[in-house]
Amino acid sequence: MRRKRLIRHLVPAYLTVTILALAATDWFSTSLFKRFYISQTTEDLKARAEIIKPLAFGYLIVDDPAMLDSTFIRLGRTSKTRFTVIALDGRVLGDTDDDPAKMENHADRPEFKDARQNGMGVASRFSPTLKKKMIYVAIPLGDQDGEFRGVIRASVPLTAVRSVIQHTRLIIAIAGMIIILLATLLSYIISRRISKPLEQIKRGAERFAAGELNLRLTAPEFEEFEGLADALNQTATQLSDRIGTISRQRNELEAVLGSMVEGILAVDMDARLIRTNRSAAAMLGFNL
Repeated sequence: MRRKRLIRHLVPAYLTVTILALAATDWFSTSLFKRFYISQTTEDLKARAEIIKPLAFGYLIVDDPAMLDSTFIRLGRTSKTRFTVIALDGRVLGDTDDDPAKMENHADRPEFKDARQNGMGVASRFSPTLKKKMIYVAIPLGDQDGEFRGVIRASVPLTAVRSVIQHTRLIIAIAGMIIILLATLLSYIISRRISKPLEQIKRGAERFAAGELNLRLTAPEFEEFEGLADALNQTATQLSDRIGTISRQRNELEAVLGSMVEGILAVDMDARLIRTNRSAAAMLGFNL
């Protein structure tokens, strides 16, 4: 089986970690931003409802949806906010985006109930009137004695929130692509720094195997590789010493055999000649 190079293991690993980190960052930042934006939108809608509260209270006093004037509608369009005035019994007395007479009773709306019981109601759901998902903030309307008389509700489409979140995610995606490219380059550089010393050690070992035992490997900057290079250098030194010792012993043996006047023959177990000296060669009539 063909083995993969080290760099082909390291680069995908670095990229996997980077992509997972970016995905986690995208999820966390998007969730955090969505909560923050909805919280800010809620506070903003509450402030808008407080501003229009005096005008909305007039519809409760008159209790006539036909009295909805252009000022109320203009304020809604200018602020890009839908305002709804709801009576105590849930009837819609005024709405900036639809005819109140066509709208159903709002007594069962959660924001209406919360505004009546807790002083403020917040809800998000699909609006059958506008065919959009909306976020609603409702605050109570009361008279000078503090008696509950109805609710003023402000709302905006959640599409605005989605648009901002999508824009934010696009920025994160672009930044992520740049980070991935930089991470790829960085991981390649780091992988090369790790694999290059190994390749140098490999080439050195091959030269040792070819007989270049006087070669010495340069110690890499990594401690683990430095130990490997030192071990190979020591092995080469020991091999060189042993080969030198064997060569000297062979030369000494050759000198001894060559100086002897007696003929010497050495044979193996199969009676094949493996060594002789000049005297024996002369006796047998062949040259060494």
